[in-house]
Amino acid sequence: MTQLTMKNGFLIAILVIVWNIVLLYIGILSIILDPVSVWGYMYFLLGLLVDFFILSCSVRVHRHSYSRVP
Repeated sequence: MTQLTMKNGFLIAILVIVWNIVLLYIGILSIILDPVSVWGYMYFLLGLLVDFFILSCSVRVHRHSYSRVP
């Protein structure tokens, strides 16, 4: 059961990272091609929000892994 949840966790992490890269690149390209458009800034900020979410989750997991060490 633990292996299944670990595989699901890794799969979700990989999908989130790929989605983050896609959002950031779409945002950067949209800003370069049309600086007046709001969509590029929204995609870029959404990518940064996903980055913040990834970092906060990794810090939370890292902190809990230290608390279990005797």
